[in-house]
Amino acid sequence: MKRSYEILDHTADIGLRVRGRDLPALFEGAAEGLFHLILGGRRAHGGEEEIIEVEGVDTTDLLVRWLAELLFRFDARRRVCTGTRVEMLSPRRLRARVQMTALDPARHKPQMEIKAVTYCGAQVTPGPEGWTAEVVFDI
Repeated sequence: MKRSYEILDHTADIGLRVRGRDLPALFEGAAEGLFHLILGGRRAHGGEEEIIEVEGVDTTDLLVRWLAELLFRFDARRRVCTGTRVEMLSPRRLRARVQMTALDPARHKPQMEIKAVTYCGAQVTPGPEGWTAEVVFDI
């Protein structure tokens, strides 16, 4: 399956460029890309469904807050995202069903510590073939 994201080189951090045919696909791809970075390309499977709702001032802010919430659940609750399905998305609000499983260091082997999702260079833009987003992570 073709990935909907690519890793961007950044001076001191790391970034993602994500593409999606629509905004829900873009947000789902961004979540997948975040955990690709954290787990060094390994995929996690299974888990329990959780509902995540976030609000933002615009679509870019919403993307940053979405990824920050997923990162919080990884850092604070030691949960790994195994899949997402955006149920509702407006320019200022998102609701998603997210599969999360407990972090098992023997199985998941985190490869990168991401400290924060930043607003530096963050953008969400429409294009002729869908949507593109860029986001940078503090490592």
